[in-house]
Amino acid sequence: MLIALAPAGQDDFVVVLIVALNHVAAPESPNVYFGNFQNHEFDPSNSMLKVSNEKKNLSRLAGEFLVASRLSQRGYMVALQWGTTIGYDILVFDKVGHVAFVEVKASASHPQRWLLQKKFAAPSEEAISKERQFVCCVDLTPRDREPDVYVFPASVVANALNYFYSGQFSRSPSFVLALNMKPRHRTREENCQTVGDHIGCHNYLERFEALGINSVVR
Repeated sequence: MLIALAPAGQDDFVVVLIVALNHVAAPESPNVYFGNFQNHEFDPSNSMLKVSNEKKNLSRLAGEFLVASRLSQRGYMVALQWGTTIGYDILVFDKVGHVAFVEVKASASHPQRWLLQKKFAAPSEEAISKERQFVCCVDLTPRDREPDVYVFPASVVANALNYFYSGQFSRSPSFVLALNMKPRHRTREENCQTVGDHIGCHNYLERFEALGINSVVR
């Protein structure tokens, strides 16, 4: 299924987004879903990491609608992709043929942490050029302000994952992107940067111009 949005009236769209956001509740303890994996292998099959399908779906929809809304507000043409044909959540395009393939990841359970598919550790292996691949990481955990949206090029995400895992990946189909954590097995090193500091994550907040797409609204 595909939903296309143009930078025009968005009342109905905003209503859907509000409904989704109002139903996403953070757990009492941030470790309920992520557990303690500072010095352990991150295993998505761990029972402590499991979230109900309802909460996962609401968080996913909230993230995708939020990113699509912010893009359309800035004058970008977007198409939401629902399904697995392309493998990305949003296509952003312009009238001269530029296209950006955007994967959206949302977290409502733990600040600055998202679970990503293993393909983002090696974006060069994808059929789509890595220069056209992006990951929008949405942090839904703030309760006193708007959610944060990081617009990461795929190469930056790969850098972050390789830094956190020291290039030693397991056979797991998913890896964690944790901006507020140090690399595994290096948590006690005083001068060791967090993943977020290593990649300069604050430089990518709301950085939609990094998509390289021409806005239709000047």
